[in-house]
Amino acid sequence: MHKTKQAIIWVTEILKKHHIPFQITGGLAAIAYGVNRPLLDIDIDIPDNQFDSIIDDVKPYIIFGPKRLKNDKWDLMLMTLNYNGHSIDLSGADSTRIFNETTKEWVLLNEDLMKTTQKNIFDLDLPVIPIENLIYYKKILAREVDLIDIDQIKNIRSESASEMGDNMSNFQNMYQLILEINKLKLVFRNTKPLPDRNESTAEHSWSVCMIVMILMEELKKEFHQLDELKIVKLALIHDLVEIYAGDVTAFDNEARKNKVKDEIEALNKLMKIYPEFGKELHDLWHESEKRETIEAKIAKAADAICPIFLRVQFKQALPPDITFEVFDKTKAPSFRFSKIFNKLYEQLKKDMIDQNLIKQNG
Repeated sequence: MHKTKQAIIWVTEILKKHHIPFQITGGLAAIAYGVNRPLLDIDIDIPDNQFDSIIDDVKPYIIFGPKRLKNDKWDLMLMTLNYNGHSIDLSGADSTRIFNETTKEWVLLNEDLMKTTQKNIFDLDLPVIPIENLIYYKKILAREVDLIDIDQIKNIRSESASEMGDNMSNFQNMYQLILEINKLKLVFRNTKPLPDRNESTAEHSWSVCMIVMILMEELKKEFHQLDELKIVKLALIHDLVEIYAGDVTAFDNEARKNKVKDEIEALNKLMKIYPEFGKELHDLWHESEKRETIEAKIAKAADAICPIFLRVQFKQALPPDITFEVFDKTKAPSFRFSKIFNKLYEQLKKDMIDQNLIKQNG
């Protein structure tokens, strides 16, 4: 333990000397939260752009990097040091990604080094990765050591934390997520309810829900067994990722190239705020994107038809480069599964043509 403590003091003093924010993560963080197991190495996150700041201090101890490392589990900026037989991994906090075997997706961790938890480790007060973030990435990695750490942490928490304390933690997470989703009111779309004001994504999501509710009786005649609550949930959360990823129009093919990647990263960021709600958010969003269930198809159809109603109502023409053929090819597939949606779409197309809101081919 004495040599481990010396290694921690050595590397953290270098980081402090250069005013570099950091957090303890990995096995040492698990030990800080009470896990009882041998320490394999010392894992520390620092900003991606700070590796060069400490090169002169650590050069004799470098055995790897600093450079990008990518394998089947990790994609990160890494520098590995060997100090008196102790392996120290310094990782880039901004761009570290881990591979989720379940979803077959790379997950961006994007750790916030300003939101660490102070813990006492070997009589040293150190900034440690928040416990929920630690559990979150260990669940994704799901190696044997990670699962053991998670089980021990859960047992420790259930034994030591009172029900009131747990409820308070959940309360704070709920509180923070509610604050965060208000940012959707500040994300603006291409459609305009007024000449000088664009529609927000929050307004759009509300309209999608109202379309679903208005059409529900007709949809039940078509499809009989429907999970009404799920459709409303899908309509509400389908664009929640735009808080971070922004809105991309259906016709902007260039901007849509990175849409899925950006939105998955945004989804993971939202999930971390309130992990207890995160799983439902994850499952609903992916169901919405896959559009395999009838509920997801209905929510997507309402999403796709909503801006057309807005254009017709407020007489907002499509840009000249979006011809009728392009418009129909992009929009029509979302409505073909349903008689009522298809009927509405045909009426809206007629109204757009009558009002000269769309350029006809030829």
